[in-house]
Amino acid sequence: MFLLSKPAFPDGDLTKILTETFLDVDDAFIKTGKSDGSTVNVCVFSGRGPGANVTCANAGDSRSVLVRRDGSFVEMSIDHKPNDPGETKRITDLGGSVVYWGRWRVQSVLAVSRAVGDAALMPYITAKPDVISHTVSEDDLCVVTASDGVFDVMDNAAVAKFVVEQCNVSENDGKLDDDLLKYVGRKLCVEAGKLMSGDNVTAVVTSLQ
Repeated sequence: MFLLSKPAFPDGDLTKILTETFLDVDDAFIKTGKSDGSTVNVCVFSGRGPGANVTCANAGDSRSVLVRRDGSFVEMSIDHKPNDPGETKRITDLGGSVVYWGRWRVQSVLAVSRAVGDAALMPYITAKPDVISHTVSEDDLCVVTASDGVFDVMDNAAVAKFVVEQCNVSENDGKLDDDLLKYVGRKLCVEAGKLMSGDNVTAVVTSLQ
């Protein structure tokens, strides 16, 4: 609703539109009076196939990864961790602190430095996203968007390899098997569970073909 209500969407400056949308959602959520929050990762797909565009906006540590037919990948988002030098400086310049308490945390509490909500930790926590765009090539297969529970136990390379193998790309002329693609997100979550992920696991796999 928030994104679709933007008059300039989808033909305008997506970086500006997505940034405004994240901040609008943050403001609306905080006005509900709820004290919790959430990471957010959104991908906008403009067309399909070579020449199409993928734009991903991210606040927090949910992640998007573009998978190529040879098993390589393109990072489509940046994890926002409190101990990242840029994030640490932003937080401390505002008068906040980054403390190690089992893991690096903002004000000894939150283990991500950007999110929607978490009003009690403002202004140190912000919903302003990083935005990355990519022009699709013939070698690009799909985009995997998943929560940190997946990426805690599988790095980008492992996720890309898993998707390519599960979709029989090498046996299908370098293309995704659409029937197998339907279940890859679920299989990723199951695999993360087998690898003893201790966090929530969610994954969506979107074809670029």
